[in-house]
Amino acid sequence: MAELSWSEERLYFDPAQYFDELFAAIEAAKRQVIIEAYIVADDEIGNRLVERLIAARARGVEVFMLVDGVGSLNWIEECFDAVVECGVNVRVYHPLPWPLSNFFLGQKERYSFLKLLLGANSRDHRKVTLIDGCQLWVGSRNFTESHLNWRDLSICVEGSQVQEMERSFRRVWKAHFVPRFLSQEVTFVSHTLVRINETVRLRRALLKDLNHRIENGREVWISNPYFIPVRSFIQTLCKSARKGCEILLLFPSKSDVPMVKWITQLYYQPLLEAGIRIFEYQPRILHSKTIIIDEWAIVGTSNLNHRSFLSDLEVDVVVTHRSNLELMRAQFSLDLRDSKEIRVENLNRLPFWQLLLGKIFYFFRGWF
Repeated sequence: MAELSWSEERLYFDPAQYFDELFAAIEAAKRQVIIEAYIVADDEIGNRLVERLIAARARGVEVFMLVDGVGSLNWIEECFDAVVECGVNVRVYHPLPWPLSNFFLGQKERYSFLKLLLGANSRDHRKVTLIDGCQLWVGSRNFTESHLNWRDLSICVEGSQVQEMERSFRRVWKAHFVPRFLSQEVTFVSHTLVRINETVRLRRALLKDLNHRIENGREVWISNPYFIPVRSFIQTLCKSARKGCEILLLFPSKSDVPMVKWITQLYYQPLLEAGIRIFEYQPRILHSKTIIIDEWAIVGTSNLNHRSFLSDLEVDVVVTHRSNLELMRAQFSLDLRDSKEIRVENLNRLPFWQLLLGKIFYFFRGWF
C-alpha cells in the first residue's frame, strides 16, 4: 500500500528562498535532474536554472528538460539549441505547428502538423523539478523573474510516491503529446499524494473526488488566479454552501490575464447568493493554487478553469504534515486581511463594457 504521508515536506511562501534552495538542490544532485515547466524565460531566473543544468550535465548527472511550446516559446527560439549542444536532453511539448515557430521548421520531420494543430489548446502547465528520483518540487512558480513579485506557493516533498511523478513525466516525455492511450493503465486512488491528470479518465476521477470532498466538507478555502470552472464544480460549491459549509474563495484583484477576471466576475452573483464569500487580493498578483478542505489540503499547478479541468497537464501534491496545514491556514487568513470582500451590491458598480467583454470571452472559456 502506498504511503499516506511524505517523509519530508517543506512549503515555500518566499520566492527568493524557493529559487535559492531549488537551485542548490540541483547543484547537489548526484544522479538525475528532471525539469518539466510551462514557462522558462530568457531572464535572470531562467538563466540561473540553465547554468545549473549545464553544470550538472558537465559533472555526469543525467538531465531532462521538457518545456511547453507556447509558455516557453521565446526561450525555445533563443536558447534551445545552445542548451542541447551542452548535452542536456530537451524536448518541447506541443511546439507551435506554423512558421511563427522556427523550432517547428527545424524539427518538423519529428512532428505531425495535424496532430500538433489539433493539440494546440492542450498545454503542459506543470511546474515540476525532480531530483535523483526522490525529491519533488512543485507549485505555482514558473522559471521567470516575474514570480519574484507575485504571491505564489510551492512545496518540496520526499517519499516513495515521488516515483509516481517520475513515471508520469516519462510517459509524457515519450509521447510529446497527451498520452490518452494510457487511460487503461493509469488509475486514480483517492489516497494518492500526487494528483496527476494526464488522461481523460484521471481528469474525471480527480474532479469527482474533489467534488465529493467539498460536498462533505465543513470548511473549504480556495486560492486560485484563474477561476472559470466547469458546471459541476460550480454546482457543488453552491450546494455545499447552502448546506452550511463555509466556503471562502480568494482571487486576484490584479490579473496578468485581464479577460480571465472579466469572465470570473460573471460567476460572482450565483456564488454570493448561495452564501459563498469571495475576496480579491489587493497588494500584487495572486498566483497560488491551493485548496484546503477541513484537514486535507493540496498545493500545485492546477487552475480552476476549463483548461486545467479538460485539456492542460497539471499536478497537485497533498499536504500531509499538520504543521504545514496550519501554516497554509495562517497564510490564507493573512491574505484575507489584504483583500477586499466582494458583496452583491458591488456587482452593480462593475463597468458595462467589462461585463460585456466578459460575456463575449465566456464563449471562448475553453481557451483561458
